[in-house]
Parts: sequence; C-alpha cells; structure tokens
Amino acid sequence: MYSLRFSLKTQKFLIVLALTALVWIVFGQTAHFDWVGYDDHDYVYRSGRVTSGLNFSNIAWAFTHFHAANWHPITTLSHKLDCQLFGVNPGLHHFSSVVIHALAAIALFLTLDSLTAKIWRSAFVAAVFAIHPLRAESVPWIAERKDVLSGLFFALTLLAWSNHACRKSLARYLIALLAAALGTLSKPMLVTIPFVLLLIDYWPLNRFQKEKIISLILEKIPFALFAAASAVATVLAQHGQIDTFGFSLPLRFESAIVSYAIYLRQLIWPIDLAVLYPHPEKFFPFPIIVGCIALLMALSAIAIIYRNDSRFCSPAGFGLLACWSR
Repeated sequence: MYSLRFSLKTQKFLIVLALTALVWIVFGQTAHFDWVGYDDHDYVYRSGRVTSGLNFSNIAWAFTHFHAANWHPITTLSHKLDCQLFGVNPGLHHFSSVVIHALAAIALFLTLDSLTAKIWRSAFVAAVFAIHPLRAESVPWIAERKDVLSGLFFALTLLAWSNHACRKSLARYLIALLAAALGTLSKPMLVTIPFVLLLIDYWPLNRFQKEKIISLILEKIPFALFAAASAVATVLAQHGQIDTFGFSLPLRFESAIVSYAIYLRQLIWPIDLAVLYPHPEKFFPFPIIVGCIALLMALSAIAIIYRNDSRFCSPAGFGLLACWSR
C-alpha cells in the first residue's frame, strides 16, 4: 500500500501553514471588531502623536517620551505604523495584531523544534499557545499590542540563542541580543530574559557541563543591561500612576504566591478570565497559602529530580507557554 511521506522541510512548512490557518480561524474575526472602550484611546486613536503616523520627530518621541504610562517604544512605533498605513480603522489594527500573533506561534514552534528536535510535539505546544483562551486577553485588544509583540520577540530570542549555543558566533549572539532588546522595548515583562537564557543553558542545552559558569553569566550582561534600563524607565513612567491602595508587603507577597497557582490553573482550565483581576484586599486563608506553596515546591522538586531523565519536550514547552501567557 502506498505510504505518503513528506520531507522534514515539507512537514515544517505544512505545520507553519496549519498554525497560520488556526490563528486566522480563531482570531480572524477580530478584523471586524471596533475599538475596545478601555485603554485603546490612550494607546491609539486619541493620541495625536500616534495617529499622525511615522516621521522622524515621532520616532524620536517614541524613544524619549512615555506613552500611556509606559515606556515601550517598539510597541508605540507599531501603533504609529498602523496609523500611517490604515489611519484609525480599528479592524486593520486588529488585523495587525493577528498577524503578529501568528508569527509568534510560528516562532514558538521553530524554537521548540530547535531545542528538542521533536517536530510534532513542538507543533502541538505551538498550536495550544496559538488558540489558548488566555490569548483572548491580548490578541483582540489593540491596547495589548505590547503583549503579542513581546511574545514574538521572546520566541525569536530563544530561537536565536539556541542557534548561537549550537554554533557560536558573534553574529548569532548579536541577533539574539537584538531580539531580546526589541522584546524588552515592546513590553518590560521581558526583563527576565537573562535568567531564562541561563535556564535554557542549563537545560536542555547542557552548556553548564561544557563551559565555565562564569563565562555563561558574563555573556548575559548585555541582556541584563537592557533589562535594567527597561526596569528603570518603567518605574519612572509609572511613578504616580500605580496605586497600591495601601496594601502591605506581606499581602502583596501572598497575592503573588497565589497568583502563580492561579496562572497554572488558568493554563489547564481557563475559566474566570477578565480584563482586570481585582485584588483580594485581604489576607488569604492559611490553607490556601500552604496549598499554593506546596504545589509550587512539588512542581519544582519534580523538575529538579527528573531533570536528567526527561528531554526538553512538551512539558517544558507548556512551562514556557505558562510563563508567557501572563
């Protein structure tokens, strides 16, 4: 009986097409959506600097001024480019976000495949990421362009770093650094990239066994400098904008612990999603705190115990997806 076989390149090409189609089937409808009546006006259609499009003055402004209580010049430039091309037509702005998200899903697939050489497992994780309900918190919301942009550059950073680790060269290193810089300039959330790269070095790249730890740390310094600059700029941009409502440090610490568990639950069972998640404003019951700590410690222990017995495949890919989803 004739068996249909495709080359590896053909398989990858078909997976890329499938991911693109999947994203369009789920999110393509947003091309008919209007502006969201929450933050879209600050980010785009009521900002004269943004709606006036791209020119030298506006490009310089994006890097030297805060925008909507943030400093994310690449995101600001993407909004300016949309206005330059499409005016203030919300459907086409949504379309741009969908395209960026599709590219992010493709980049995630290529990244996981590069790290694992498990093409179909990588495709599955990328597909889950592409249409996961948590993506509905950012892809259809134009003001969250920073999220889809940073996701794309995050995946490209990991892909470039994987290539650099396998075949070290200055060019590959600079490509990874550029992708990380663009991601950080899209959303400050990517300040953790230096630590993520160290984790990737440890597993699955096993660079800790082949190279000196000091050299691995030193090569992350440029990434850390970008992260530090972004962190300082973000603090300055949001000074006076963030109100902690007098919440004490212990209460915020408890909230962070519980939030980690909630994020994992939303990854597996995405319910109770909202634009804003209200702060509990009171201490959590002791059993909930203990349970969340126990869960996080157990998952960490499992990862450490089985670090040498399991290849970096779907579980690790889901881990990347989980931290990316927030």
